[in-house]
Amino acid sequence: MEIRNFVTFRMIAQTKSFTKAAGVLGYAQSTLTNHIDQIESYYGSEVFERLGRQLILTPLGEHLYEKSEDLLRVYDEILQLNGSEIHQGPLRIGAEESIALYKLKDLFLNYRTLYPDLEIVLVNEPYSDLKKKLLDGSIDIVYIIDRMIDDPNLTSQVLSEEKMVFVYSPEYHRKREEGIIERPRVVLTRKGGTYRKILQTYLSQKKISHEIVMEAGSIELVKQHLILGMGASYLPLVTVAKEIDQGLLIYESVPEDFTQKIYAQMIFHRSKIITSPLKALIELTLETI
Repeated sequence: MEIRNFVTFRMIAQTKSFTKAAGVLGYAQSTLTNHIDQIESYYGSEVFERLGRQLILTPLGEHLYEKSEDLLRVYDEILQLNGSEIHQGPLRIGAEESIALYKLKDLFLNYRTLYPDLEIVLVNEPYSDLKKKLLDGSIDIVYIIDRMIDDPNLTSQVLSEEKMVFVYSPEYHRKREEGIIERPRVVLTRKGGTYRKILQTYLSQKKISHEIVMEAGSIELVKQHLILGMGASYLPLVTVAKEIDQGLLIYESVPEDFTQKIYAQMIFHRSKIITSPLKALIELTLETI
């Protein structure tokens, strides 16, 4: 049994004529007869009966007409679907803390006005974990502040170059200047993170004797310990701009011989199907950041 059998059946029932139905559908009358024969053979009973020149529905035909209306209504809706406008499931966004908290707030707010009913799942993890999720398709797009990503399976769009700085509290700076603190005290970001690796490489290459006083799993925790005067750290300027403006922290530019380019980036899989919501997010990102 095919959907066209019910299309034919409905049209004959509505026009009460095989001839008129054939004209509307563009079929030969013999084709319509064949479609109805298939229905009656399947159900083992007739769906139309002739009373003189009048064509009417049998009890089976009346019941089938009611059900076929529901079937064909759904069928018509299916034909009207626009695949480019349909996004199945939530939009899954991966973002490291450094960019999620300090560069994406306005982006997400503006995006919500475009898709107020779309569910958004934000995954906040280190890039090493986000990359795995990008490659296996469990997230749609990733935002990071890191060294330039070069992977044949991924498309990376640079959004901006980020200034990296050494940052500490005025109190810590005073104690260093007065010699109260002899060796630099360092507050490290999470283990395995890019900022930590770069800082430790710099200290090692320069043979700078230092003391690690704290290791924190988030930039917000690092900043709180810096404000308390516990030491210095190496962070993107954008993540400490507010505290610098408030006088809680001060920063020192990275020496010229310490060349580590860091970029805000948007990354997605090269083979990713770009749905309308994802395309809108990409375009809005390029306009906003």
